[in-house]
Amino acid sequence: MATVLCRVVARATVCVGCIGVVGAGGWCHAGADLPPAPALIGLGDLPGGGFGSRAFNMTPDGTVVVGVGTAALGQKAFRWTVAGGMQGLGSLPGGGATSVATGVSVNGQVVVGWSASHNGPQEAFRWVNGLGMQGLGDLPGGPSLSSATSVSASGDVVVGWGTPGESQAEAFRWSVTGGMVGLGDLPDGLYASRATSVSGNGNVICGWGSTGIGVNQAFRWTAAEGMVGLGYIPGAFLQGSQAQDISFQGAVIVGNGWANIGVQAMRWTAEDGMTALGDLPGGSQPFSFAFSVSGDGQVIVGSGNTELGAEAFVWDAVNGMRNLKGVLTDAGVDTNGWRLAEARAVSLFGDTIAGWGYHDGREEAFLARLPEEEPRPCTGDLNGDGVVDIQDWLVALGSLGDCADCDDCPSDLTGDCQVDGADLDALFQYWGPCP
Repeated sequence: MATVLCRVVARATVCVGCIGVVGAGGWCHAGADLPPAPALIGLGDLPGGGFGSRAFNMTPDGTVVVGVGTAALGQKAFRWTVAGGMQGLGSLPGGGATSVATGVSVNGQVVVGWSASHNGPQEAFRWVNGLGMQGLGDLPGGPSLSSATSVSASGDVVVGWGTPGESQAEAFRWSVTGGMVGLGDLPDGLYASRATSVSGNGNVICGWGSTGIGVNQAFRWTAAEGMVGLGYIPGAFLQGSQAQDISFQGAVIVGNGWANIGVQAMRWTAEDGMTALGDLPGGSQPFSFAFSVSGDGQVIVGSGNTELGAEAFVWDAVNGMRNLKGVLTDAGVDTNGWRLAEARAVSLFGDTIAGWGYHDGREEAFLARLPEEEPRPCTGDLNGDGVVDIQDWLVALGSLGDCADCDDCPSDLTGDCQVDGADLDALFQYWGPCP
């Protein structure tokens, strides 16, 4: 039975069902502990072939990473753990050796992706630890060409795309109980859609579809509303957008779109719509892509364009877009010999990032642990328990009167060197959990 664990993040509660171990801090723990932050860890490669690996996804705690490596017979999907290192997942029977892993469940026990098989050159798969790899087939009517891109927290819902006709792709949702079901496309388009990510509970899906004007548009899908287009970056000279990932609760979607200058990473919410995130400095023109958003929706990672070419970035609302290698280097991490090209996955609370780059000239998957940030001040939390509530109001009530030290008077929220009714009223605008 799954244990439901929650944390308060930015005045909202984020929960997942933990089927693994409950680790330090009361969070889902898929494997052994990671090295202390900050750190940059090269994940190596599969044995037997030339050297080359890329990480595409990881568990919310960052202890299990999946992607593709180079084995003796070609490219193979891998699953990396702290304790066991990189292990190949094999491929579906009858189609050759190629396979790629793109998604992983919360506990790290279910992996999805695509593999060559006897059905064709590319078939969506679901791999379960101890049971191996299962082909998921394709939507009816096409040439047997499909790919799984993401999996729900429990591992029971898989999304991706299939090929119901000779040339069109269609987003799908696969479940253990219902099998593969096509999700259709946006209205008036060329009937071509792809699902790229799914919320933790498996009920909200993002991706992109085709529109009546012949361009891609990011979408958000639910059973109640179907496929809904998310529009485009305002002020763009050209129209076009793609969604690449969705937050754990399905409220924040990230991807890329045409902006007023070039293609830029974007962030979408129902409140703010689609906003461009800019690009890293130094490139000839803006060309950035957001590949992943933290489960709490606060941290975004991807790849931007610099004078060196593609470089990984990390973005948050306070610091904006930063070069990932620069963040690690400034924190004292030895990054010599690395060019971090793409950040492809970020942990639930944004402190661990997986991706791939060039290490001494060779492609290698990496895991990066960001430096711990100083806690942000929480106005109104007078007793320091992480929430502004009646206990803080009582503290302020007990402090009524002139401040003994105007520079050190926490209950004086209005800054007039006294605690009075105005400060008691001001507490209510900060009511709730600290961000």
